[in-house]
Amino acid sequence: MENNQDIDIKNKIMAEIDKDKICPTPKWCFACKNYFVWTLLGTLIILTSIIFSILVFLFISHDWDVYKYVSSNLAQHILVYTPYFWILFFLVFILFANYIFTKTKEGYKFELKKTRLFGFTIILVIMLISLFLGMARLVHETIFENIPQYDYVIHDKNNIWDNHDNGLLSGQIIEIIDPKTFYLEDFKNKLWQVKEQKDIKMPRNFIIEKGIKIKIIGKEFPGNIFIANTIKPWKTKLGF
Repeated sequence: MENNQDIDIKNKIMAEIDKDKICPTPKWCFACKNYFVWTLLGTLIILTSIIFSILVFLFISHDWDVYKYVSSNLAQHILVYTPYFWILFFLVFILFANYIFTKTKEGYKFELKKTRLFGFTIILVIMLISLFLGMARLVHETIFENIPQYDYVIHDKNNIWDNHDNGLLSGQIIEIIDPKTFYLEDFKNKLWQVKEQKDIKMPRNFIIEKGIKIKIIGKEFPGNIFIANTIKPWKTKLGF
């Protein structure tokens, strides 16, 4: 049974509620807030995973073996071509997602280390799916084509192979003249006549065809002529 003191306290509380016209918050408000927080958290996890996949895509698709054509040493090359823009976004989204999780209704119940490990596992799985479905490439190339400023903050293999002065050229073959000569349009819409050396280096079973995109190592000559000593497909063996 309640004693007189408990009854007095309840009466005082009810009197204050009546006096200040305090209305209890409906349960649906808490439910909506909780739903919103979990939806926001899920969205952040997906976006973080896509950003992670773009980072991995840029690293895998980067032709590290030709750094000597555009940089004085490997350390300088890494310093210049590291995608700081996406790394910063990745870290910000990770921290924000961690903060949002602490605001969920059930967040306090879970052990922090296990929760972070589980969250990173989810991000890793979604990242791999995004990477191999081509979403990372699609997002990167869409931004690259539609936002000119993106080219100034992200240096990818397009920047590396747009160095004909240093012996690197890339683009799409638009016409085959003969077995050793073809026309190539680079990614800045400049037309080149490419001639293969006698001892040309190419991957086994790789065939020069109209319409394909390629990477070329060689030497530039006047009149938009480029003598190629090495020709490679634009994409790597993994399809990146």
